[in-house]
Amino acid sequence: LLVADFGNPTGTIGGQGDIRSFLVQLPVPSDTYGLAREDGRWLPLGGLFRRALAAPDGLPRGVVGENLRFERHARPDGWLPYGGTRLLPEASGAALLPAPAVIASIARDGEAYRVELTAPLPNTAPDAWAGRLALLGNGGNGDVHARSRVLASGPSTLLLAADLPLPEDLAAVQLYAWPAELATVAPGSYLGFDNTPLPRANVRIGFAFHRDASAATGGFDPGRWPADGSFLYDLGDPATVAALRALEPRYLAWDVTLDGEFRTSAADRPPAADADSRIALRRFWLPMRF
Repeated sequence: LLVADFGNPTGTIGGQGDIRSFLVQLPVPSDTYGLAREDGRWLPLGGLFRRALAAPDGLPRGVVGENLRFERHARPDGWLPYGGTRLLPEASGAALLPAPAVIASIARDGEAYRVELTAPLPNTAPDAWAGRLALLGNGGNGDVHARSRVLASGPSTLLLAADLPLPEDLAAVQLYAWPAELATVAPGSYLGFDNTPLPRANVRIGFAFHRDASAATGGFDPGRWPADGSFLYDLGDPATVAALRALEPRYLAWDVTLDGEFRTSAADRPPAADADSRIALRRFWLPMRF
């Protein structure tokens, strides 16, 4: 039996527990032609905080097993993944399904769209695909006709955000590990020093965690991770995950860098920032859940 902070039993929906495991959406109104960096304030994780238990003890915020789960949200260096010539999910190599899932039906369900698939997804656990980006098409030529964020999922069901109306001819859906929503058209590209196509602009997202933000200091801080004041860019690294679980953080801060002259090494020579390299970030999703 799950109980809330004041000891009252809580209801469950699909075995989710006393809070829902949806990823948190953060609005980030950042926009630049050149280089810009913006840090967020300490945000309380609130209900995401859990006590890791070996067995249930009947007290609030206890969970058997892992107290928090983290995953890689971008490249190991924090920059959004890219491929080909564009900073787009479909060109990033970040597809999560072996092949696009075939759609059986789509229906409006309150403030969302319910997408029923013809076969179960690889992971059938409740909300295993929440927070992923869904790219929908007609299944014929690989074109993307619609994009939407997954709010919840079942064995063969996706609940998608109804930010925009969905076309009627959608036949297949692919899911991507793509944490950000750009507010601009994907920037142009150029050839790096080794003739590899690179996006002219990119976004780097980093995170820091704290046990007690009211006691945060400006220097070395043992209650913060990383303690040296830097930010984490690879939440999929096993050593980082182990350190965060040991810390049992209650607060999170984010760090966003927008670079309109993106390069992977000092040898790259991107064109000077202009309208074709303008990049704006509207929001992103936290790559963590309990």
